[in-house]
Parts: sequence; C-alpha cells; structure tokens
Amino acid sequence: GEIRDYPLFPADQLPGGRHYLSDGRPRDPRTPEHPVATVERHGKGKSVGMRAVQDWWREAEGLAGIDHVEGRGPYGGRRVGVDTAKELGISREGLMSHGDWSDTQMPDNVYADKEDRAARSEARRIRAQIRGEE
Repeated sequence: GEIRDYPLFPADQLPGGRHYLSDGRPRDPRTPEHPVATVERHGKGKSVGMRAVQDWWREAEGLAGIDHVEGRGPYGGRRVGVDTAKELGISREGLMSHGDWSDTQMPDNVYADKEDRAARSEARRIRAQIRGEE
C-alpha cells in the first residue's frame, strides 16, 4: 500500500537473490537483513527487457529438451494465446484482460491470426443457422 504500481518483473538482480554477500560470504536467505525486494526499488525500477525474456525462453527450451525453432518465442506464445482465446469464444473485454491490454488493437492487429479462421468458422455456422441449415 505504499506505492501505486511497480514492475511485475523488475530488471536486474533482486537484493535477496544473491547467493553471496558483497564480502564473499554465503548469504543466509532466512535473515531479515537481506530483503528480497524494497518499496524504493520496485517503485522506481525498470522492467525486464525483451532480450532477457528471449534468453529465458531459450533456456527453458534447453531445460525441456526442445530444439529452438527460429520465430518461436515470446511473440509466438502471445499469438497462440490470443488465437486460442478467440477460438474458445472469449469476449472483447475478456481478451483485453487476457493480455492486460487497454483495448483490443494490440491482440487484433499484432498477435491474432490474420486469416481469423475461428471468426470465419463462426460466421459460417451462424449463416447456416439463419438459413435453417444443419
């Protein structure tokens, strides 16, 4: 309650994330004098950059034993999330909340399938219902 907002994924290492103290001694993570975060740091810190996210993505692929495929990464993950949400019939408001967007321009114009197969399929189904077709 001391600050209004802060980066969910702050850049750089968190103060309590270090394994060793500045003098080289091992850090005991249970001690209160080494907090994990501070109001000051979170309130004014920068967010993690896309380069770090891409590095983490590749590291996760390696840990999972998955070969890296060019073009698959955080962007592709967002595309799949938007397309799947649309295929499942998410509302416009739900789509905004799904990606934490203030409107639907970003998911519609950047991440969504340009052919919009789900919308075409839905329109075909509705036209058939209107015509009384099965």
